[in-house]
Amino acid sequence: MDSDEHDEYGRITEDLGIRARMVEKRLRKGEGLAAEISPPLSYPEGDFRGKRVLLGWGSSFGALREAVDLLNSRGGNYGLLHFSELWPLRTPELERAFAEAEEVIAVEANATGQFARLVSQVTGLRVSRAVGRYDGRPFTPEWVAEEVSR
Repeated sequence: MDSDEHDEYGRITEDLGIRARMVEKRLRKGEGLAAEISPPLSYPEGDFRGKRVLLGWGSSFGALREAVDLLNSRGGNYGLLHFSELWPLRTPELERAFAEAEEVIAVEANATGQFARLVSQVTGLRVSRAVGRYDGRPFTPEWVAEEVSR
């Protein structure tokens, strides 16, 4: 870390007062972003009481939604909470899902549960389990349903 900073005109400076003002400016921008970020999608609409909730993010929405339909057609009681924007992390919807759900299962296209770890780091909430696909293939509803049912 160094003391180099850009002022409001883009000029490099080592002025500590400007440094503090620019950091505070970026923090204020973060607050504004939090007010504008898209809420996660809930599927099906309604509450998550007694459901097993799949927690997803990114491009996985279609496959996860179809997996929920498939699992429910087989007698399951599943829902989906899906984030398209991750930061700043919207926590009210997460807190509601974790409070209502029987189980929260992170379904991610990586081996380490990156989003589940972010949720835990920011909120202290921990998923019941994580299902990761990291073989380079995309999610399919059938694959998700099989993995979640294990």
